Amino acid sequence: MADMSGQKPMRISELYPEASAIIRKYESVNQSGKPHLEPYLDTIGNVWTVGFGRVILDKDGNQMTDKQRKKLGLTKDELKEKYTITSEEAEIDFDNQIRTAMDDVIRLKNELPKGVEFTKNEVEGLIPIAQNMGYSKLEAQGINAFKSLRQGDKKGFGYHLFNPKDGFITSGGNILKGLVERRAMENSIYSRNKGGMVMRNYYDYEPRSI
Repeated sequence: MADMSGQKPMRISELYPEASAIIRKYESVNQSGKPHLEPYLDTIGNVWTVGFGRVILDKDGNQMTDKQRKKLGLTKDELKEKYTITSEEAEIDFDNQIRTAMDDVIRLKNELPKGVEFTKNEVEGLIPIAQNMGYSKLEAQGINAFKSLRQGDKKGFGYHLFNPKDGFITSGGNILKGLVERRAMENSIYSRNKGGMVMRNYYDYEPRSI
């Protein structure tokens, strides 16, 4: 049945405003909230990216690293022309990234013991790190986090997931200030009103109760 209210349907990103705000900030042009309409080479991962942090894939599903671009015989200008998007396409893609991240959060929820659920704040805090890292990397690198998760210890899970000592703030072995900031913001949402761990500042790695 058609919506006769005259209101635009709500986008999935609007259902999770705090999670969306973090992703928009850290995946946008100079943290402006505006998407990258023209592809750019993310030098951290050496991969071509567009919109709000979407990694470009070739027709065979391979990540468009600069090595892959050269293998395909594409100049940088040709790649940019081929994969440049509109603002509306960036928003549609953004919603798709939220959906994919939510799928990963559901996979995380399924690791909890029966009867234990994530709160809305916890979901809002988990969406951005899922979008940034992906479930497979979280599971592979987050051994301590997943141990806590499977025991139903959500506070311990959050501690290990967002604590810089456990490693989701590095790229190529280097600590990145932007990732430290992002993990702290995600954690502040995840731990809200629960007596959970928060960062006093970007480089304070010790937990405290609130």
